[in-house]
Amino acid sequence: YSMSGLFAGLSIATKWNAFPVIFSFVAAYFIQSFESQKLEARIFYAFLFLAIGLFIGTPYAFLNLPIFLSSLGGVLTHYREGHVGFEASRPYIFYITNLSSSEGMGITIFATVMVGLLLSLIRHKKEDFFLIVFPLLYYAFISKSKVTFPRNTLPLYAVLPLYGGIFLAEFSDFSKKLFEGRSRKLGLMIFGFILTLIIALPAIRVIQFDIASAGTDSRTLSAEW
Repeated sequence: YSMSGLFAGLSIATKWNAFPVIFSFVAAYFIQSFESQKLEARIFYAFLFLAIGLFIGTPYAFLNLPIFLSSLGGVLTHYREGHVGFEASRPYIFYITNLSSSEGMGITIFATVMVGLLLSLIRHKKEDFFLIVFPLLYYAFISKSKVTFPRNTLPLYAVLPLYGGIFLAEFSDFSKKLFEGRSRKLGLMIFGFILTLIIALPAIRVIQFDIASAGTDSRTLSAEW
């Protein structure tokens, strides 16, 4: 709990709208307490180290609390009232579109993540519940704002790829069972083919971006001129 609180504090200090991460260890605490039929004081260590992580990451928030709260209020007002050129009537659609675009995960990896998310909901394991708390609450939080910045999706990249791993693990087990006793090589080939399809488009996009970045652009031409 101490380490969970510390890293949660450091995460929030890095990007303050990631505060829903707190609910992950809170959910873990209550589920564990329900299973053990007793409440323990360890949750207080989590909040203590949460404060320590926040202080390490943003000491000014404690040392200049009035200024920090005033600035935070200004940011909240900004997101609520709007920002010309960065507004969306349906923010929840905007962020899904951004995550699945070539500027985000790419459609293949995003689809893999969504399938993994669906599988985790079907499995209904305790660990899956811990994992989904943060991305679900965070997505709901950013979708309520009038202002939509692509950078708001950054905290999700720490969690969502894990669902892609869940899909690959489940698909690998499925392939082994499907081809058990017949052709293991065929199963591995199918798994390898699916994996190649998933990473091909993002890999091509990365290569294209690197080639474009290595070339001469208008800024370089202006500097040379």
